[in-house]
Amino acid sequence: FLEDWEPITPKTVVARTTVMSVRAFNLKRVSLLEINSPFVKLFCGNDWKFVTEVNSLGGSFSEWDDLNWMFRVYKQDSITVEVYSGSVSQSQLIGRYVVSSQDFVSIPVDNKKHNNMVLIADIMDDRKRATGSIELNLIVEKGKEWDWYVDQYQQEQQALKLRKDTIERFSSHFRGVDPDKIRFPLSITIITIS
Repeated sequence: FLEDWEPITPKTVVARTTVMSVRAFNLKRVSLLEINSPFVKLFCGNDWKFVTEVNSLGGSFSEWDDLNWMFRVYKQDSITVEVYSGSVSQSQLIGRYVVSSQDFVSIPVDNKKHNNMVLIADIMDDRKRATGSIELNLIVEKGKEWDWYVDQYQQEQQALKLRKDTIERFSSHFRGVDPDKIRFPLSITIITIS
């Protein structure tokens, strides 16, 4: 038991996180003359910084998919999400959300869906007034790094088993079909029904 123990230091990794998508909604206007052109910056500690593209004239709602921002969260880190309007070179803060690493890893994940987490939070301006909300869709792997590789391997094995089982079921119903030529995702076209 004691051999496996590691002291927790400020540089202890507490999670590996992948941001899949970000949604900003109910955003307050920051200019009386212009519609918001939102973009998001995400920081984790001093090591990680990510920025979305500007959604020109997005108004009070913007969404960014397929981000795949991957980073490690250390014990002393906090995660900051800031929403701006304008361009990356000239912008105005709409609001920000900050969560400590300890609070972040205490948010429940859905282990049935590969450690998915949906984080929905209000953003605040510098005067602590609510200025909108954000939704982050994340994959959060908690624990030691070795556990992440084991989990990933197990998920890959489950996917391969599901594919093999599907091919076997499909092949048993359709004689003469070469299982190696079946491509996924499976698409079947019905020509006639009699």
